Amino acid sequence: FYKNHQAKQLVNLIPETIQTAIDNKVEEATDLLCDRARKYLSSERGTKDINDMIDTFFNEKGRIIGMLQMFMTKESIADRIQQKLIRLTSHPKAKAIATTVIHNEYQELKRKQLNEVITEQQFAEISEVSANYISDTIYQQSHRSLQQMIPNVIDYLEQHLVQQLTTMITSQLSKHLSSIMKKVNLRGLVEEQINTFDLDYIEKLIIEIADKELKLIMSLGFILGGIIGLFQGLVAIFV
Repeated sequence: FYKNHQAKQLVNLIPETIQTAIDNKVEEATDLLCDRARKYLSSERGTKDINDMIDTFFNEKGRIIGMLQMFMTKESIADRIQQKLIRLTSHPKAKAIATTVIHNEYQELKRKQLNEVITEQQFAEISEVSANYISDTIYQQSHRSLQQMIPNVIDYLEQHLVQQLTTMITSQLSKHLSSIMKKVNLRGLVEEQINTFDLDYIEKLIIEIADKELKLIMSLGFILGGIIGLFQGLVAIFV
């Protein structure tokens, strides 16, 4: 069978019932991908990576960033970025994008030839397991009629063989998920977002913050000056 069908696409070889079972497994891949991203971003490694990238960004952008640190610490900036990225993993649009990517990868996998997904040895192992079960079933149920035996064989093929094929193809898809994770490159994504900060915007932000701080200081100065002047006036009157 393998030699005769190794050049055929998987979609033309896998029965519809088995494809349905695999489709159901693939639908879980988006949640798996988002969960992995969420765990990474929430982990010590993710926190360290974000802080390291912010350190690099601060070192590269010069003294203007030093002014920003007068009002916001690197830790607070890193925490905000981390929390936003974590929320992004649960955002419907982000999940929709991940679902589209995984679906496209899965469709591409189904279009691959049999020999691109499974080796002849792997196929032989699956065939041997199936043949052994059928042989054992025939031997154990030899006293029963063929009509009674066939449902057991069919049940096995539907349950065990489908499970093996599903596991095998899901494993192949997992390899693609790893490549997707590399393509997504969360570390690179965070670094890119940090590095795209507009210095003009940051400078404007610093000026706005400084202006508010100065206005507050001036207001406090006027109030304190008025209070001090009042006390001085009272002292001058009564002394």
